[in-house]
Amino acid sequence: MKYPWLLAILLSLYVHTTQTVAVDDEFLINQGVDIQSSVDEWITLAEQGVVEAQYVLARMQMRGHYMLRDYTAAAYWMEQAAKGGHLEAQYYLGVLHEEGVGTGQDYTRAFEWYGKSAEAGHVLSQYQLGMIYSDGRMAPVNLEASAYWYLQAAAQGMPQAQNNLGLLYLEGKGVPQNYPLASAWFEKAAEQGVADALTSLGTLYVKGLGVEQDYYQAMELFFAAAALGHVEAEYNLGIMYAYGVGVLKQDQKAYEWLQKAAIQGHVMAEREILLIRERKAASDRKERSVVANSQIG
Repeated sequence: MKYPWLLAILLSLYVHTTQTVAVDDEFLINQGVDIQSSVDEWITLAEQGVVEAQYVLARMQMRGHYMLRDYTAAAYWMEQAAKGGHLEAQYYLGVLHEEGVGTGQDYTRAFEWYGKSAEAGHVLSQYQLGMIYSDGRMAPVNLEASAYWYLQAAAQGMPQAQNNLGLLYLEGKGVPQNYPLASAWFEKAAEQGVADALTSLGTLYVKGLGVEQDYYQAMELFFAAAALGHVEAEYNLGIMYAYGVGVLKQDQKAYEWLQKAAIQGHVMAEREILLIRERKAASDRKERSVVANSQIG
């Protein structure tokens, strides 16, 4: 058995899979792996207690790569790896218990595994705890605890945690309301392309909360979020054009952006479109009246 070589491949595969990229033939072939024979060796290593092998085997069984998909077996090997201290396995075991996949649904155990992994610094588990304490689906709502765990994940650069932490500072939930901190966390998330953060930061620039009021910067942020299909950013652009907020009033551009938002079900955008149509109709009537009056007598 090429144990040192195979363990090195497992470590590479671990990095590959933790980036949520599917294990595929091309990746394995590029690593010089004989897939058919290696699967048996992974199983052997997993049975010998090699934690990385247990984790990779569980992921392969979850996804049905190179073997039949078997959630029960995946849950078993994920638990073995989790008990061996594998942080990623602890997180996924929490997910399996939460969803009841391959094992009975058990929120208590899910919460415990998320907690173990989070305490050890696993960013996804920290983010998960932030959400759990925010929505109360597995534990009583505790916004202070939610803010704490979002902060842990945000400090590791997780963009969605940075955005959510910004929201807590914006609304003063679980932390004292602090617009500069809200804008700072939104900016960190926005830099990583989070559409919600781009839109929230743009709104702060419109209102001058935590940042100096800057309509041009706001529109730039809204444009970036709208390019990602963010409905609120589309609506905000429509409103700015409709009422001339920091930009020349242009009903046609307002209509175009509001229409994009309305297509996604934004009710206020639909109402604004009606107002634009009414203004257009009133303007047309006035123009016709002026023309008619000019032709009389």
